[in-house]
Amino acid sequence: MRPKKDALSRVAKSKGPMLRQREHWRSVAKREFPEHEEFWSDKSEEYGIYNLFFQLRGELAQAVAQGDPNKPKKIIAFGNQCLRNELASDGEDIDGAAGVSLFEHLFEDTPPNNWTTLLSIMTQSGYNDCRHYVEQWMDTAAFSRLEAEAKKYFSSKAAS
Repeated sequence: MRPKKDALSRVAKSKGPMLRQREHWRSVAKREFPEHEEFWSDKSEEYGIYNLFFQLRGELAQAVAQGDPNKPKKIIAFGNQCLRNELASDGEDIDGAAGVSLFEHLFEDTPPNNWTTLLSIMTQSGYNDCRHYVEQWMDTAAFSRLEAEAKKYFSSKAAS
Protein backbone atom coordinates (compact mmCIF):
# COMPACT_ATOMS: atom_id res chain seq x y z
CA MET A 1 0.00 0.00 0.00
CA ARG A 2 1.39 3.40 -1.02
CA PRO A 3 1.50 6.17 1.56
CA LYS A 4 -1.12 8.85 1.10
CA LYS A 5 0.31 12.08 -0.28
CA ASP A 6 -0.42 15.33 1.46
CA ALA A 7 -1.75 18.40 -0.39
CA LEU A 8 1.67 20.02 -0.65
CA SER A 9 3.28 17.03 -2.34
CA ARG A 10 0.34 16.75 -4.77
CA VAL A 11 0.71 20.43 -5.69
CA ALA A 12 4.48 20.12 -6.03
CA LYS A 13 4.10 17.12 -8.32
CA SER A 14 1.45 18.79 -10.45
CA LYS A 15 3.44 22.03 -10.79
CA GLY A 16 6.79 20.42 -11.46
CA PRO A 17 9.84 20.76 -9.21
CA MET A 18 9.42 22.89 -6.13
CA LEU A 19 11.01 26.30 -6.13
CA ARG A 20 14.24 26.71 -4.26
CA GLN A 21 14.09 28.59 -1.04
CA ARG A 22 15.02 32.23 -1.58
CA GLU A 23 18.46 33.26 -0.44
CA HIS A 24 18.49 35.64 2.53
CA TRP A 25 19.59 39.22 1.95
CA ARG A 26 22.18 38.88 4.72
CA SER A 27 23.81 35.92 2.93
CA VAL A 28 24.07 37.86 -0.30
CA ALA A 29 25.40 40.94 1.52
CA LYS A 30 27.97 38.82 3.36
CA ARG A 31 29.19 37.31 0.08
CA GLU A 32 29.12 40.49 -2.02
CA PHE A 33 30.00 43.13 0.58
CA PRO A 34 32.05 41.42 3.30
CA GLU A 35 33.65 44.74 4.22
CA HIS A 36 30.29 45.91 5.61
CA GLU A 37 29.83 43.27 8.26
CA GLU A 38 28.53 45.87 10.72
CA PHE A 39 25.38 46.22 8.60
CA TRP A 40 24.52 42.58 7.85
CA SER A 41 25.80 40.65 10.86
CA ASP A 42 23.49 41.85 13.66
CA LYS A 43 20.12 40.17 13.10
CA SER A 44 18.53 42.29 15.83
CA GLU A 45 19.34 45.49 13.94
CA GLU A 46 16.20 46.20 11.92
CA TYR A 47 17.74 49.14 10.05
CA GLY A 48 20.90 47.31 8.94
CA ILE A 49 19.60 46.96 5.39
CA TYR A 50 18.84 50.70 5.19
CA ASN A 51 22.30 51.56 6.53
CA LEU A 52 23.94 49.14 4.11
CA PHE A 53 22.18 50.71 1.12
CA PHE A 54 23.03 54.20 2.35
CA GLN A 55 26.71 53.19 2.47
CA LEU A 56 26.54 51.43 -0.89
CA ARG A 57 24.94 54.46 -2.56
CA GLY A 58 28.02 56.54 -1.76
CA GLU A 59 30.33 53.78 -2.96
CA LEU A 60 28.32 53.43 -6.15
CA ALA A 61 28.65 57.13 -6.98
CA GLN A 62 32.38 56.98 -6.30
CA ALA A 63 32.86 53.81 -8.38
CA VAL A 64 30.95 55.28 -11.33
CA ALA A 65 33.01 58.49 -11.16
CA GLN A 66 36.22 56.42 -11.12
CA GLY A 67 35.11 54.24 -14.04
CA ASP A 68 34.99 51.00 -12.00
CA PRO A 69 32.85 48.58 -14.05
CA ASN A 70 32.36 45.87 -11.40
CA LYS A 71 31.32 47.45 -8.11
CA PRO A 72 28.36 49.38 -9.57
CA LYS A 73 27.02 46.20 -11.18
CA LYS A 74 27.17 44.32 -7.84
CA ILE A 75 25.43 47.14 -5.99
CA ILE A 76 22.69 47.63 -8.60
CA ALA A 77 22.09 43.87 -8.87
CA PHE A 78 21.74 43.54 -5.08
CA GLY A 79 19.47 46.58 -4.99
CA ASN A 80 17.27 45.16 -7.74
CA GLN A 81 16.99 41.80 -5.95
CA CYS A 82 15.85 43.57 -2.79
CA LEU A 83 13.55 45.99 -4.64
CA ARG A 84 11.80 43.03 -6.29
CA ASN A 85 11.66 41.06 -3.02
CA GLU A 86 13.64 38.24 -4.62
CA LEU A 87 15.59 37.73 -1.41
CA ALA A 88 14.30 36.50 1.93
CA SER A 89 14.32 38.66 5.05
CA ASP A 90 13.44 38.41 8.71
CA GLY A 91 10.66 40.93 8.30
CA GLU A 92 12.86 43.83 7.26
CA ASP A 93 11.43 46.07 4.57
CA ILE A 94 14.11 45.22 2.02
CA ASP A 95 12.24 46.61 -1.00
CA GLY A 96 11.59 49.88 0.82
CA ALA A 97 15.21 50.02 1.96
CA ALA A 98 16.47 49.56 -1.60
CA GLY A 99 14.04 52.15 -2.91
CA VAL A 100 14.61 54.78 -0.25
CA SER A 101 18.28 54.32 0.62
CA LEU A 102 19.68 53.45 -2.80
CA PHE A 103 17.48 54.18 -5.80
CA GLU A 104 15.64 57.28 -4.62
CA HIS A 105 18.76 59.45 -4.81
CA LEU A 106 20.75 57.42 -7.32
CA PHE A 107 20.52 59.83 -10.25
CA GLU A 108 20.20 62.91 -8.08
CA ASP A 109 23.60 62.14 -6.51
CA THR A 110 25.20 61.35 -9.86
CA PRO A 111 26.30 64.07 -12.28
CA PRO A 112 24.18 64.03 -15.46
CA ASN A 113 27.25 63.16 -17.56
CA ASN A 114 27.32 59.80 -15.70
CA TRP A 115 23.63 58.95 -16.09
CA THR A 116 24.27 56.85 -19.19
CA THR A 117 26.83 54.85 -17.24
CA LEU A 118 24.23 54.11 -14.56
CA LEU A 119 21.63 53.23 -17.18
CA SER A 120 24.08 50.84 -18.85
CA ILE A 121 24.40 48.94 -15.56
CA MET A 122 20.63 48.63 -15.19
CA THR A 123 18.16 46.66 -17.22
CA GLN A 124 15.20 48.58 -18.58
CA SER A 125 12.90 46.71 -16.19
CA GLY A 126 15.28 47.56 -13.33
CA TYR A 127 15.08 51.22 -14.26
CA ASN A 128 11.30 51.01 -14.52
CA ASP A 129 11.12 49.35 -11.09
CA CYS A 130 12.99 52.19 -9.38
CA ARG A 131 11.69 55.04 -11.52
CA HIS A 132 8.96 56.21 -9.12
CA TYR A 133 11.49 56.47 -6.27
CA VAL A 134 13.72 58.62 -8.46
CA GLU A 135 10.83 60.80 -9.60
CA GLN A 136 9.82 61.62 -6.01
CA TRP A 137 13.14 63.31 -5.24
CA MET A 138 14.40 64.89 -8.43
CA ASP A 139 13.12 68.26 -9.52
CA THR A 140 10.82 68.13 -12.53
CA ALA A 141 13.33 69.48 -15.04
CA ALA A 142 16.08 67.06 -13.98
CA PHE A 143 13.69 64.12 -14.02
CA SER A 144 12.51 65.08 -17.52
CA ARG A 145 16.15 65.11 -18.69
CA LEU A 146 16.71 61.71 -17.07
CA GLU A 147 13.59 60.27 -18.70
CA ALA A 148 14.74 61.53 -22.11
CA GLU A 149 18.21 60.04 -21.51
CA ALA A 150 16.72 56.70 -20.40
CA LYS A 151 14.37 56.55 -23.38
CA LYS A 152 17.24 57.33 -25.77
CA TYR A 153 19.57 54.80 -24.11
CA PHE A 154 17.11 51.90 -23.90
CA SER A 155 15.77 52.55 -27.44
CA SER A 156 19.28 52.39 -28.88
CA LYS A 157 20.03 49.27 -26.86
CA ALA A 158 16.87 47.56 -28.17
CA ALA A 159 17.75 48.52 -31.75
CA SER A 160 21.22 47.00 -31.57
